[in-house]
Amino acid sequence: MKRSVREAKKQEKRTLILTTTARLFKEKGYHATTIADIIRETGLARGTFYLYFREKQEIFNEMLKALYTSLTAGVWQFEIEKFQDRESFYNQLVALGYRLLKIFREHREVVQILVSNPAGADSAFDRQVHGFYTLLVEVARGMIERGIETGRIVPHDSKLLSLILTGGLREFVFQWLTTGLYEDELEDKIEQIVFFFMRGVEVR
Repeated sequence: MKRSVREAKKQEKRTLILTTTARLFKEKGYHATTIADIIRETGLARGTFYLYFREKQEIFNEMLKALYTSLTAGVWQFEIEKFQDRESFYNQLVALGYRLLKIFREHREVVQILVSNPAGADSAFDRQVHGFYTLLVEVARGMIERGIETGRIVPHDSKLLSLILTGGLREFVFQWLTTGLYEDELEDKIEQIVFFFMRGVEVR
């Protein structure tokens, strides 16, 4: 019993550090937030803090790990090959967009860091941001290539399409998280994004 109480208190402090740091990253930005800021806002002793994390990069890594886990679980539920007709494929792309939106909402602070903090100030941070976008591009490319192979998507340069798709998604998410654009109509905009991607804007 005593051990379980100790473990619960340790987890409580760890969660406090993570939630406080996420808030500070959102308010001040990743680069401007210091360990001293985090310690002050959590109210923990410096020695206690260092029992959990040695630097803010470790905290950010843990946030990223949680985001990657959610993304992996959400995206890999989607299997292009099992959709027998065009309409069901289209509807499942919309459903996938909703899942991604839900994940971004749940990890709002870390996603905002990834899309809004400038590169160049911290090489380790830059590698993490690059890794995040590389993951998105490769996931998008894999889905596009499977779509082409199964006849769901017209053959095109899959790398180019994945870059356009993820670049547009990045700007969409950036505007939403930093300015509140489309805050009350995000689901409708997800449907429009899928429509633009799958059916284009040309009058037919």
